[in-house]
Amino acid sequence: MRTMELARAAHKAVHHYARLTPGENVLVLADSIVDRGLVDAFASAAYALGGETQVMTFETRPEINREPPKAVAAALAAADLVLDLIQQYIIHTSAYWRAREGGTRILCGTGITEEMLIRLVGGVDYDELVQLGARLMSVFSAGEECRVETGEGDVLTMTLTGRPQVMRDGLLDGPGDLDYMPGAQLSSAPIEESINGAIVIDGSAYPPVGAVGAAIRVFYRDGRVVDVQGGPAAARWHAWLTRFDDPKMFCVAHISIGMNPAARHTGNILEDERVAGCFVLGHGSQMPHFKGKLGRASSHTDLVAVAPRIPWTGTRAGWWTARLSPRVGSSASEGRARPRSRTASPVRPAPGPAPGRAASASAYRRSNSHITPCNRR
Repeated sequence: MRTMELARAAHKAVHHYARLTPGENVLVLADSIVDRGLVDAFASAAYALGGETQVMTFETRPEINREPPKAVAAALAAADLVLDLIQQYIIHTSAYWRAREGGTRILCGTGITEEMLIRLVGGVDYDELVQLGARLMSVFSAGEECRVETGEGDVLTMTLTGRPQVMRDGLLDGPGDLDYMPGAQLSSAPIEESINGAIVIDGSAYPPVGAVGAAIRVFYRDGRVVDVQGGPAAARWHAWLTRFDDPKMFCVAHISIGMNPAARHTGNILEDERVAGCFVLGHGSQMPHFKGKLGRASSHTDLVAVAPRIPWTGTRAGWWTARLSPRVGSSASEGRARPRSRTASPVRPAPGPAPGRAASASAYRRSNSHITPCNRR
C-alpha cells in the first residue's frame, strides 16, 4: 500500500474538492465491499481538517440504486458533508435526493479504489483541469447541435439549445451540491425528441456489464433506444433495461464528455466515463439540474464510446472539434473544420437483422411502439 500517497490524495479530495470547513458534521459512507484502508484515509483527512467525523458502513446491495437502510438515510440527512465511497451507488435513491434537498452536500467517489484516488486525484493538476472545462463549456454554449460519429459511418445527432451545461469538476460549491471524484466531465441533457441515429459503444455499459469486449451498436429514435446489436454484452445490457418494465429506462437522460487526462479505459465506469475525449450516454433517471423532461426512472445506466469524433455546429461557433491531450495537465484546442451546413447529414436507417444482434431487440421495437415518448414525464 502506498500509504503516504494515499493520505495526500485523500487530503486533497477532502480539502480541495469537498471544501470542508472546521466544525462541519462529516459522514464517510461506504458499503461492505469497499477497502477499509480507503475509508480510513478519508476519515483521517476529514478529522485532520477539523470535521466532526463519523464513519458508517452497510451491507453491499446486489445492485445499484437500492434504498439504503433507514439509519443510513437518517445519517445522510443529518450530515453537512458526505464523502460517499459506496461501490453499489445510491445516487438516484430517495434517501440521497432528500438529503440533498435538506442541504447536505455530497462528494461521490462510487467505485473508486486506492490506486485510482492516487492517480486520478493526487496526480492531476485540477486547476488546469478546471480551465480546460471552461474552454469546453464555451464550445458547448456556442453550439446548437451535437453530432457524434463512431464506427464506420454511424452518426448520432441531438440538439442542445436551451439546456444547461453541467461541469463535473469534483468541486462542491454549496449546500445540496453533488459532485464526483475524480473529475472531470462536461454534461448536458439534449432535447429529448432531437436524439436520433446510431452509435458504436466500444468502452463500457454499466450496469450491468462493465467493459463490453465486442462493441455494442445502439439505435435511437426521438431520444429512445429502439434497437440494440452486438454480442453477449449487447444482449445482457438490453435484457437489463427490459426487466424494469419502465419505458424511461430506454430514454437518454444525459450526455457527457470525459476530461481527465490520467484516466484510462479499465472497465470501471467511474474511470471510463472520465477518459479524455470519451462520449457518454446516460439512460434512465435524470438529475433535476439537467432541466430535462425525463425525471426519475427505475434506475440508471451509462454507455461509453472511447474515441468518438464530435464536431459542433451553431450560429456562432460554426463546426468545431474539441481535442483533449492524453497527458496529465491536459490542454484543449478548438480547430475549425471544413465548412458544413448547419443541418446535420441525415442518419441512415437502422439495418435489418445482423448476426450477433441482441436477443429480442426487434421484438422490443415492435411490441413497445406505444411507449410514452421520452419528452413526457
